[in-house]
Amino acid sequence: MTVDQMRALLGLGPAVPDAEVVDLYAAYLAGGPDEPQPVYARLSLADFKALYPAFATLTDEPYSAWATKAEARVGEAFGAEQQDATELLTAHLLATNGVGLTAGSEILSATGATSIKSGTFSATISDSVVAQRARGGVQSTLYGQQFVAIRNRLFGGPRLVGIV
Repeated sequence: MTVDQMRALLGLGPAVPDAEVVDLYAAYLAGGPDEPQPVYARLSLADFKALYPAFATLTDEPYSAWATKAEARVGEAFGAEQQDATELLTAHLLATNGVGLTAGSEILSATGATSIKSGTFSATISDSVVAQRARGGVQSTLYGQQFVAIRNRLFGGPRLVGIV
């Protein structure tokens, strides 16, 4: 098994050193009460841009600020999903605030336009997407929708309300 396969199995991000991944995998194989929990590690700016190419113009300072906000909202309760949930919430916060987006995507995100053409870039958004963005909230971006899917999978379910 490769270190990358171990990393994926344990839900570890690329920032966790290989030696630590191997140690955690060994503990995982041994099982028992000390079974490793996934470790969250903030992606480097380069890795974040590689996963989320719409943020090609993002710089360190705003990335750090918005990632810190996302980290405060996504905690260890997300378990193995903490890494993905934090990255998606960071991307959502950046997108809704128009930070670090490439020229075409920034205009679409910031204005809610339904169609735009700039040079060789051309995009059209459906009316239902525009309506969702106008309502705001976490579901107003694709990143937020993916975050909500994780959150609902982990914490969704029936709610019981009693009257005393």
